Amino acid sequence: MRVPLVYKPGILKDGTTFQDDYCTDGQWIRFVGGKIKKMKGQKEVVLPAPIGGNIIYLHAEYTNGYTLFYATARAITRVHISDLYVASNPTVVLDQPDNNLNTTTWEAVKFIKDSVPCIAFLKSNNGLDMSDEAGGFIFWKSLNDDSPMVQGGEEKASGGIIYSNPCLYLYGNNGTIVRSRTANPLNFAGGDSGEYTISADKLIFGANVRGGTNAPSLLFWTANSVIYLTNVADGDQVVDFQKEVLTTNSSLMSSRSIVQYDSLFFWLGTDRIFNYNGIVDSVPNTINLEYFFDNVDLNKRQKIFGYKIARYGEVRWAYPEIAYADNPDIGCTRELVYNVRENSWYDTAIQRDCVTTYEINGDILSYGDACSNYPLDLNNRYKAIWRHEIGDTEIRNNVSVNIPSFFTTPYYGFVTFNPAKTDGNIEKYIVLDQIEPDFPTNVERTIADELTITVSYKKYAGSTVAHSTPIVFKLADLNNNPNAGKIDLRIQGRFMNITFACDYPYNVGTVLMSFREGDGQ
Repeated sequence: MRVPLVYKPGILKDGTTFQDDYCTDGQWIRFVGGKIKKMKGQKEVVLPAPIGGNIIYLHAEYTNGYTLFYATARAITRVHISDLYVASNPTVVLDQPDNNLNTTTWEAVKFIKDSVPCIAFLKSNNGLDMSDEAGGFIFWKSLNDDSPMVQGGEEKASGGIIYSNPCLYLYGNNGTIVRSRTANPLNFAGGDSGEYTISADKLIFGANVRGGTNAPSLLFWTANSVIYLTNVADGDQVVDFQKEVLTTNSSLMSSRSIVQYDSLFFWLGTDRIFNYNGIVDSVPNTINLEYFFDNVDLNKRQKIFGYKIARYGEVRWAYPEIAYADNPDIGCTRELVYNVRENSWYDTAIQRDCVTTYEINGDILSYGDACSNYPLDLNNRYKAIWRHEIGDTEIRNNVSVNIPSFFTTPYYGFVTFNPAKTDGNIEKYIVLDQIEPDFPTNVERTIADELTITVSYKKYAGSTVAHSTPIVFKLADLNNNPNAGKIDLRIQGRFMNITFACDYPYNVGTVLMSFREGDGQ
């Protein structure tokens, strides 16, 4: 029988992989329209000088190229990035050598002061514990010049900072929010400034939400609750918040794990994953949730961060794995992915310390290791600032490097996992006679482009797996060197699956496989 390769979107990591619905493993892949697609490439942002520390925070704005602020625990540097991703004019705009390397965290917002675009950074101490109550100061500067940052008053906050025109909001301990004056977003005392207490617990994260005529409308998270604030002010009042406690039964794994996707919010809890779409609810995940909780290093939970890739409908969480628990220099090494459009879950290995997404066009900048360093070799790390989702390879030192990628199919077997998806089970071994690869791409193939195929087979669910010799298939069909179009082979097993590995760009089309009955059992 000749059958197409079929699978449901997602990579199964929970329970048994001995099934015929989901792919059982994968690296550097995503699902688009129900089909596997290799993830895009990345390009190094070339810096004119060494970074001088480990970057823990990035913030980008765009004016004739990117203005990027990158922060180590002790210093914030401003650079301009051209459309060719070459950085110039690095300027240290804040230097605080006494900051704690392990606990210092940063959060930035753009705001307007006297009709001039500015940027404010809040320094807090949440690097090890999101419940830390030590207050941090604001530092600010004009956005579009190289002037140094200055401290923005004496007001402190341990949670975070929000801007909703024309005011800045600071929040943190004891459920307290302070609002600046409308005429001066850096003055939080006197005048028409305000203070609001909405919880007995620390406010860990806050965000603007669409409020229409009730702006500002704000959403806040504590360790176990979500609170919605709506402005109901009238007359001479600037802001008068009405509070609605949406839930007191949620949880929060990291203050950096909350991701806004359109009007939705997603975040990692301590025992499930949540979303807010007008109400707070959990997001079902039956294929890799247990794998995530079994492998995340909770001693490094504040290194976890979330972001989105809107083009592909993905909400992604980078997290540290317990495999590197004894190495404090290793942060996040894997990403858990929820594809909102496909309603599917998968993951991939990638070493990242921080990410920023420029919301206007969806561009993603990150700091971390080369994606081509897979499996992770701690002696071969190449840490840099990267522009994500660009091209099909990794560009570093102006050299193109291929990114390893693979996926492993569901199981096939006439005994129970009939590849024709029929109910007729046969007590015979299954024989794989032929594969017709279909791995299209919009990139012109070269003679170097190849696909490596390995067939794995076993007799029982708990048996040791045997592997075929890897088979190399040339993907390019060139006039002077046409490919074979198919692979002839004869591999027999009671159950089998197939791993397709490719360092080159690919989509998975309609891959045909020819099976027949083998020996009796």
